[in-house]
Amino acid sequence: MDCPICQTKGLSEGTQICPQCDSDLKSLHQIDQAEKAFVTQKRQKSLWILLTVFMAIAFISALYLYTTNADSASETEYAELNQQLQTAQASIQQTNQENKSLQQELEALKKAEAEVKCEEINYTVQWGENLFSIASAVYGNGYEYPKIVEANSLDNPNHILDGQQLVIPF
Repeated sequence: MDCPICQTKGLSEGTQICPQCDSDLKSLHQIDQAEKAFVTQKRQKSLWILLTVFMAIAFISALYLYTTNADSASETEYAELNQQLQTAQASIQQTNQENKSLQQELEALKKAEAEVKCEEINYTVQWGENLFSIASAVYGNGYEYPKIVEANSLDNPNHILDGQQLVIPF
């Protein structure tokens, strides 16, 4: 994990505060967790769709074989096909239950994320930084620096000092 504020690389997964710039990383960690849960849920949904398509193809194939070879199909073949159909139906039910469970988890994570979202962080200016470089690191666009100027009531945005505390709004 990398700090989006000071670009410190290689922070451990559970790091709550950046050791370099003292930025609060809790919300970023929770957003990462929510994204991972979303990807997992998306994979489960894709699996369910694939399984449904497979079942439809199996059902159509079985129906086709039954109608074209009704006279020649043995009871053993019919029993095997019926067993495969029941197994597939059970698998679909299990996948549906897992999908519901994952959707509930995702909703819980979204609620937790909404509760945790911070509206601002405290930031300590490092040597050589300016508001443009800080805005670039935080917002991904240096031209967003007026947000920082306004939040901190700075008279001169070109004059910030090392160690100065700034409030960074989101």
